[in-house]
This record gives sequence, structure tokens and C-alpha cells, in this order.
Amino acid sequence: MYLQGGFGIDKKTFCEGIKTGFLDFLESLSDISSLPASRYRDMLFVFDRLLRMGPPGHIDQLRKQLADTPIDSMFNLVRLEQVEQETIMRIRQSLENDGVFCSSSSFRNLLMWAHYADSHRGAVIEFTPNIEKDSVFLASKPVKYSTERPVLYANPQEFLQNTITLSKAESGRVALERMVFTKSQDWEYEHEFRLYVPGCIEPGLTNILMPYHPEEVTSVFLGCRVDADNQDHAIQAAISINPSVRVFRASPSPLHYSLEFERII
Repeated sequence: MYLQGGFGIDKKTFCEGIKTGFLDFLESLSDISSLPASRYRDMLFVFDRLLRMGPPGHIDQLRKQLADTPIDSMFNLVRLEQVEQETIMRIRQSLENDGVFCSSSSFRNLLMWAHYADSHRGAVIEFTPNIEKDSVFLASKPVKYSTERPVLYANPQEFLQNTITLSKAESGRVALERMVFTKSQDWEYEHEFRLYVPGCIEPGLTNILMPYHPEEVTSVFLGCRVDADNQDHAIQAAISINPSVRVFRASPSPLHYSLEFERII
């Protein structure tokens, strides 16, 4: 969840796309009055009226004039670079007190056990969201795996679409969702879900205990290398939270590269 760039392509190419695509985008808008109130909408009203009042062929002529106009005379690329870095820094700072609870839809993956359960000496806890109590876990969303890092705007068309047709809050939400729920394709085997909780971490802290309903702890899966003392401690802790909890112990499959689980409680 780390933003490094504002645009999906270099800034000069990005600005070229805005320059050449603006008229096409404007023509695609069926009802400007439905756009959210902003200075952009007022400007579009005026611009659209001027386009409609012009003589035949003037839009094509205007499109050619825009295409022939040098980028440097229309955009301040140096200032654009500054704005990009300032925006990225503000976004990073705004996320400092936000929390993300990460979970997986699978408890069987060998790499997950190696990475997140102390090489099979730990455990996996299964949470079953309580729908009747509107469990916070119900807000979890699946991670989208990609070969490309998340950016504020992937292309000029998206920039025009989001900045003009969406409110500032909606545009910000789209960018935030992309940052929070995008991860490298190399981690696709994790089948990860994320629960984003804004502003939940107090200044000076790095994490908090996620609140949950005790009955939501439905199963505990102990790794195949858990020693006897830790196993007993884990069982006692699980039962103290939910007396109906199920506890399983993992063991390597004798025939496959996989784990088998035997219920012990």
C-alpha cells in the first residue's frame, strides 16, 4: 500500500493525451448538468455552448489546432511535477493513522504457513463474520493483483473522467481504493482480503487490536511444528474466547506437497 507515482505514463505523454482527448471526452458527455457542482462544470457549460454555436467543421479545426500546439505552451510540466510530489506526500501522511486488517480465504497454502506462521510453528485463526451483528469483517474486500503499481490516474482518459464527472470525495475514494486493494501479482497465491479502517490508530502507535465478536473465532489451525506447551496454551486461549471453537492440528501429507488437518478439539 505505497504510492510512488501520480500518473501511469510519463507526464509529457500524459499531457498530450489530455490535449488530444479533451474534445472527444466533451462530446461524449450527454448531460453536463448531471455533473457534480464544480468550477469544471461551469467552464464546460460555456465551452460546450461555444462548440455548438460554431460553424460546420470548426470542431475538427479546433482539434487540429490543439494537436499542433506544443505541450510546453499549454502545461507547466515543472509545476506539474511539484504538484504530483506534494499530492503523493499528503496522501502518505493522511494514511499514517489508518489501519488495514489482512486476511486470507485459505488456510492450506504452504508458503503462507512459512511466511506468516513462523514456519509452521504458529497458528491460523478462522473468523466467521456474524452477519446478524453486522460484523466489521463483512467490510473486507478482495485484493486485486497486478503487474503495475497503483497510481492516481492510470491514463489521461481516467484523469478527465474522474476529475470532471466525479466529486472530489468520489475521485479521492477511487484513488484510495486502488492503493489499498492493489498488490503485486507475485502474491496472488495468498488470496488476500483487506479491511481498511481510516483513522483507527492513535498517533505514536503502529497497530491496534481489531475488535471482534467472540463467537466469530470459529476455528484454530495449529502448525505441524507447534510444540506441546504452545499447543496447550493456544487451545486454552481459544476456548476462553469461544467455548465452541474447533481446533485442528496440521501434519505433512505423506503423498502430496500439502497439509492434512486433524481435529483435536
